[in-house]
Amino acid sequence: MRTGNAIRFMMILGAVILFVMPAQPVRAEQGVTVGFGTLNIGGIFQATGMYSDANDSSMEFKLKRARLLLSGTLIPDRVKFFVQTEGVSSPYVLDSKMIFQYIPQTEIVFGRFLPNFSLYMPSHTGKLDFINYPLVNTKYAMWRQTGLQTQSKTEYVDITAGVFNGYQFDENSGNLNGNDWGDDNVEKDYLLRIDVKPLDGLKIGLYGWLGNPYDMVNDKNFTANRFGFNFRYQHETFHVAGEYIMGKTEYESEDLDNHGFFIQAGAKLMEDFELLARYDAYDRNKDIDDDEENWYTVGLNYELAKYNVKFYLNVIEKISDLYLDTIDDDKELQVVFMAQYCF
Repeated sequence: MRTGNAIRFMMILGAVILFVMPAQPVRAEQGVTVGFGTLNIGGIFQATGMYSDANDSSMEFKLKRARLLLSGTLIPDRVKFFVQTEGVSSPYVLDSKMIFQYIPQTEIVFGRFLPNFSLYMPSHTGKLDFINYPLVNTKYAMWRQTGLQTQSKTEYVDITAGVFNGYQFDENSGNLNGNDWGDDNVEKDYLLRIDVKPLDGLKIGLYGWLGNPYDMVNDKNFTANRFGFNFRYQHETFHVAGEYIMGKTEYESEDLDNHGFFIQAGAKLMEDFELLARYDAYDRNKDIDDDEENWYTVGLNYELAKYNVKFYLNVIEKISDLYLDTIDDDKELQVVFMAQYCF
């Protein structure tokens, strides 16, 4: 039964790819006329089809992202803006930020946006290498924060510093939420990051997030710090990247130390095809055995018109003791196809 479902799923993917391959890219139009400043309109639309062998096996089609991007210039060479909305889930407005460029080689960003935390978080979601974010990002990512960030760029070194509302503590689940619309305490979270660019195509990042969430139950703040480093080497025909993040959370009753990492590589097979592989590992508590999670991912990307019209195929094996309560085995095999268009 599982094999038959997987074969039918692959046949559907093959039919879709054959249908779209003859298409030709369309030349982009420039800008929109507005009452003040300039306005550019963009979009990110992604739909997936997934086969999973968990339990009785299943196939699912899903709209992953349907986003509109508004950006432009308010004052030439001085003030820009960026707004991003999401039509698939709430909240509808994801990002709304102003970008000030009054200091040479420096941007000051104010509003709600993705902090420059980790390798993938600041990235355009239409330019990701795989369908899913790395496992370690799903565990530590700050996602969208309201605050202030400054980033200075030079030829060899970039420096980022920021202050944000920070993690929000959910007293019902005991989890920390990296999304915020406002603050629930007087403390703030702080970000410091340094990126070094010693060679063409190579970037190495080192960063720390000092978090101070508020525990409403115990009426006090506690520490939630994250430290990490990453690298990416981008060549014309291949890339190699990796990241390690460690977390230390000091709750009222206990301390929790955890960490995770990923390593990945990709190579161009032809001008429009790319073959990729990634290994993810995460240990949710260093003091406890048998609570690790591992993902093995192999991917094939086809760019019909660069990233603007692109197709992904990922085969993912997830191995985790955490699955034991939800599926019949500690392994899950997923075959995921995604079609995207961006403008």
